[in-house]
Amino acid sequence: MNLHDPLIAILVIMVVAFIMNLISNVLNKYLVYTPDYIEKKKFISTVRKEYMEATKRKDEKQLKKLEKKIQSMKKMEAEISMKAFRPLIFTFGLFWLMWWWLSGVYGEMGAFIVMPIPLPYLGSALNFFGWYILASFWFGVLLRKLLLPDV
Repeated sequence: MNLHDPLIAILVIMVVAFIMNLISNVLNKYLVYTPDYIEKKKFISTVRKEYMEATKRKDEKQLKKLEKKIQSMKKMEAEISMKAFRPLIFTFGLFWLMWWWLSGVYGEMGAFIVMPIPLPYLGSALNFFGWYILASFWFGVLLRKLLLPDV
């Protein structure tokens, strides 16, 4: 199999993008999207909605009552941000390994994919990294919908 054949290159890059997104989403599902995370996200959403409504109505009494909830919400936001950061470290390391391998194999090929419609920021001719970004976006959206709960 000739890895430098454009069609093979397109498929290999798509498989790598799929695997990277699958690993990332599975890690997020089991390390981040736990029941307490989902509960905290719902609480944060509820408090934000109450705050926005009270602000819109200029209800000072309600805003005063929400101060304690807002402080609690800020603490929860910091906690869930740290929780979401853990799998990112592993995924980032894996991304660098993938980048090293793909750039070694396909870096010299230049722009070998011609898109029928120019894409914003990517243009109409893509190199391996542009194709990886595009494929990763597609697979990321798909796998997120399939694996992660709506919060």
